[in-house]
Amino acid sequence: LQDAWYKDAVQRAAAGHVLLGFNGYVRPEEPVTREEAAVMMARALHLPPETEHTPGYTDRNDIADWAAEYVAAMDKKGYMQGFEDGTFRPRELMTRAYAVQMTDHIVKGYYSKAGTYTDTVEGLVLVNTPGVIFKNMKIDDILLAPGLGENKVVLQNSTITGTQTILAGSISVIGGSHIGG
Repeated sequence: LQDAWYKDAVQRAAAGHVLLGFNGYVRPEEPVTREEAAVMMARALHLPPETEHTPGYTDRNDIADWAAEYVAAMDKKGYMQGFEDGTFRPRELMTRAYAVQMTDHIVKGYYSKAGTYTDTVEGLVLVNTPGVIFKNMKIDDILLAPGLGENKVVLQNSTITGTQTILAGSISVIGGSHIGG
């Protein structure tokens, strides 16, 4: 890890309690299982462990105890799903296809260019640039990413009903906007 190209990313993930490792080891060059990916992504999105929701996977008893509540949180949000045969396959290794599909299920609105937006977005909105204004929008969940810097996202006559994950910047509320339910 000392001079590895991924050193900074692993250190940030560990510092943010996204990547906790096993017995003190992160094992960054080993493949990741579906249950490990669910845990890391739930932590990265600041999803609380889900104790009320039990996914209906036929192999749910194969999901490790340390992962079960995070898998349930990802399932409840619709961010990670099982297979057509009703299984989750918790110990199956993640492929690029799984990772792309999971990202597609999570991020429903990606804003990487400054501008005024009036989209309808059901799901997570990710903002990764300054100069974004949401006008007359209803947003479920929002994630302010590091590309925002110290800048603000402006809500104008808009509502955020779900979670706000703020890794950078802040939200400015004007003109009848509302955050939270």
